[in-house]
Amino acid sequence: MTRTRSGRRLADEHAGLLEEVDRRVHRALTAADSGRPHVPELESLVTYLRCEVIDEAVHTESLLYPLIAGTPSADHVPALTHDHRRLRDLIDELARVANGGSPQRDADPVPLLLGLRRVLAEHLHAEQAVVAAMTDACIEDLRQPRRSHDWFVLTEGSVVDVDRMPFREDEAPAVLDRLTRLRVGEEVEVRSSRHLGRLRAAFTRRRMYTDYGWVYLEEGPLRWRVQITRRGS
Repeated sequence: MTRTRSGRRLADEHAGLLEEVDRRVHRALTAADSGRPHVPELESLVTYLRCEVIDEAVHTESLLYPLIAGTPSADHVPALTHDHRRLRDLIDELARVANGGSPQRDADPVPLLLGLRRVLAEHLHAEQAVVAAMTDACIEDLRQPRRSHDWFVLTEGSVVDVDRMPFREDEAPAVLDRLTRLRVGEEVEVRSSRHLGRLRAAFTRRRMYTDYGWVYLEEGPLRWRVQITRRGS
């Protein structure tokens, strides 16, 4: 078996994903049941699904499925990739409902939310059974450069504390990924007990200064804080 570097298994990775999806689905269902506008909750869910669940599906197909090629488990791969297509279709439909673009103007999101959650849970269970029989690797072990699903949750709010990040030796990818999710005019504060030079260098290499403002709020020696704002076009 391929050995895992992080100590995590695919089941751990899937459990984290499903927990976050369940939390966001619950918020959307609560909003729908209470009669409150549910668009913000749906948009939040769609963002998570596209950034994390679809990303997981893409990398599972490219990194994990090749590990079981030529084994009896490989016979199950076509069904698993079909599940990925179903999930993409459901997420696209959910996005249309959130944006008011569904063919049914006042489409009820509840059946769609429950269906998506069911399909995802059944798929993750099936995928674990197929893949874990041949390898104990998970996507976080195989990505180059490294990336963690914990990044999304830890960077989701208006303040990003770098000291809490996994792979703290290089926080730049997690923070830059968060910046791409900012709306025009939205800002995020990044805090760290270490100098933010690596983050600034990565920010500059990607020429993000054309679309984002960078202002230091505190510059050491014990604490660094920077406010980053997405500019309008």
